[in-house]
Amino acid sequence: MAARTANKMRAHGWERKRANRDTYEEILEAAAHSFSRNGYDGTSLAEIAKAVGIKTPALYYHFKSKNEILYAYLQRCAEHTNAPVQKAIAEAGADHVDRLRAYVEAYIRTQLDLIDTMPMVNTMLFNSSVARALTRSQYKWVRDWERKMIDTLRTILEDGANEGVFKFRNVTPTAFFIMGTIDYVVNWYKPGGDLNIEELADEYADLVLASVTS
Repeated sequence: MAARTANKMRAHGWERKRANRDTYEEILEAAAHSFSRNGYDGTSLAEIAKAVGIKTPALYYHFKSKNEILYAYLQRCAEHTNAPVQKAIAEAGADHVDRLRAYVEAYIRTQLDLIDTMPMVNTMLFNSSVARALTRSQYKWVRDWERKMIDTLRTILEDGANEGVFKFRNVTPTAFFIMGTIDYVVNWYKPGGDLNIEELADEYADLVLASVTS
């Protein structure tokens, strides 16, 4: 009798856990990992639902389509990146070197927080697959996000150049050179290696500053 009661309590606890979990977030995470493994076209809604532990029709309660899931995850990546980077720049104050260092270090930290899926996101952003997967308005939003990040970097570089702190020939290739360099970190960094994330962010900031101050 006691055993049956204990089993019943455990079952009810499992049911409460299932009921209280954030299925929306689980869908985003499962989809991102499936996109990373199999590509966007190679991932089905049924596969995503199975990974979350729900039936495929239940998935439609949260998202209308696969492209809506991708768009929501890209928005989540933007939120995860924008706020910490802008906060770091604001806290750096008026010093141009400190602002550029803050941008690079914060950007790398946010990218490596999503190291399992960010390579997939970057690959989709750098080729035409994201344009095919999203609607026109969704794609415009993503491009506006990218433009905001590069414009923030351009402003820091231009302000520093105007004060004679930074030296470069042209701000546009310089900004894209820096962005491409720090974007690629997620493609090779392995946790548990010679450098931890903070050390790596500091190392990259030194390299970026050396490229515009020498």
